[in-house]
Amino acid sequence: MEIEKLSLSELISRCKVGQLWTVVVVIASLIAGAFGLGYKMHASINEAKINAIQLEITILKGNLQSKEKELSNLVSENNLLYDKDRFLSLYLRYQLAKEKWNNDYDAKEEFQEYMTAREAFDEYIIERVGGEKLRLGKGGGRLATVKFVDGTIWTLPRELHSVAME
Repeated sequence: MEIEKLSLSELISRCKVGQLWTVVVVIASLIAGAFGLGYKMHASINEAKINAIQLEITILKGNLQSKEKELSNLVSENNLLYDKDRFLSLYLRYQLAKEKWNNDYDAKEEFQEYMTAREAFDEYIIERVGGEKLRLGKGGGRLATVKFVDGTIWTLPRELHSVAME
């Protein structure tokens, strides 16, 4: 009898118990191997995804640190501009109040406004020079000057020299 012509049920019925166990073990091994291979493939795919995500996180952290540094620089620049803007606004306020008063001692309200503007300007100069936000120097003709961190220099009016030079 030829084995090729036997049906599966006839083939199984002619096998001995040991041979059947061998077939069962082989089939179980093939199934287990397929599951194990699938598990390893799935694990390696997940590991690749995890590595890609970790790389992306590292890149994003680098970008975040770069943005934080940019923001810090912008805040520093803004603080420097604030110092200069504050100086210029107080200086303008002082000059306008001085011109409005124009040494007219009968104009008490204008004089009070002038003194308030001068005191605010004086306080700013003292605070900023003490905090080393501004540097004072002497310009041509022994005029007091204020040098900002950005390198610009402003000459102070002579009447403010006493505060600036203290």
